Amino acid sequence: MASCWDPDQEHIIAVWSNTSDNHKGVCAVGTVSETGIGWGTPVVFSTLRVDWVSVCYDTTQDRVVIAYEETDGSNNRTGCVIVGTVSSSSNTITFGTKTTFNTTDTHNIHCVHDVSANKILITYENKGGDTRPKAQLATVANTGNTVTMVANSDMNIDESFTSVDVYSDLEYDPDNQKSLFAYKGNSNKGYLKVLTISGNTVSAGSAVEFYGYNLNDTIPNLVYDTSPDKMKVYDSSTSEWKEVTSTGEFKYI
Repeated sequence: MASCWDPDQEHIIAVWSNTSDNHKGVCAVGTVSETGIGWGTPVVFSTLRVDWVSVCYDTTQDRVVIAYEETDGSNNRTGCVIVGTVSSSSNTITFGTKTTFNTTDTHNIHCVHDVSANKILITYENKGGDTRPKAQLATVANTGNTVTMVANSDMNIDESFTSVDVYSDLEYDPDNQKSLFAYKGNSNKGYLKVLTISGNTVSAGSAVEFYGYNLNDTIPNLVYDTSPDKMKVYDSSTSEWKEVTSTGEFKYI
């Protein structure tokens, strides 16, 4: 399950793979009140099996963007994106037609909206290909629920690290107008990279280690704290949050 906040309609958007109904992709819109969350009727955005689902909100085009892996009846897996519009008067959402960004197994999917570049940044592991982490840029149209794939690039992770899942996380820093990518890298240690968008290009900074032990199957956790305007990453070896600078360096807090 994944979720994001719609600041325009002040709704929360939740997406998940419905394990009770053939793993179909489902989305629900909720309104937060003082006593709880009122949810609208869940809407199916994919009737095929959905995994590795992520969601973000495009504040420029006022659209919900969902990135996910889809598996058809022949066991063909693809990375897909679909765009939806939330109703201003109710907890409902309508979707456009999905667009494919990867034609093979696509794991560890994350997406954010880069406000400065006005692009959707999708990171994923090309599991059915070279198993390396990739960055996909997309642009959401200002009318309708359509999205266009712009550019795809490798994130320059250690060339020798291609044999296991790249457990990862992605978060956008609106103050520095960059994204931070946390991942399990060489020797299964935890690393950070700053991702910067310029035009239709994503550039990845140097790797900075934040976890010097074996992450095993632990998924890195990034959050952006709006109060001090700082990015934070959780270090499970010390059970502490680390504050991350715009260059990807960190300090204990």
